[in-house]
Amino acid sequence: MSRGSAIVKGDDELKQKIEKEVDELIEKNQDEFCEPVAAYMTFTNEEGYLRAVNMTKTMEYGITKADYYWLGKPLYFKPAPEPSNICWEN
Repeated sequence: MSRGSAIVKGDDELKQKIEKEVDELIEKNQDEFCEPVAAYMTFTNEEGYLRAVNMTKTMEYGITKADYYWLGKPLYFKPAPEPSNICWEN
């Protein structure tokens, strides 16, 4: 939000300072920021799709419980939104 305000005000010096801070934060915590949190998948048949969307993830006493885990993280699927509702990023 600060970066956006600097851009609107035309304050290039402040914008560059904020961008430098963000770059340093990303570099310092690269492993944490580079972990994928979502993926879009296609299935070759409906059975595979139904198995995936029926996997569950629940919260019990503030702890995430899931049917399956991948690299220690809960794994679950949900139907994708309509393609027009997806915000695509590079």
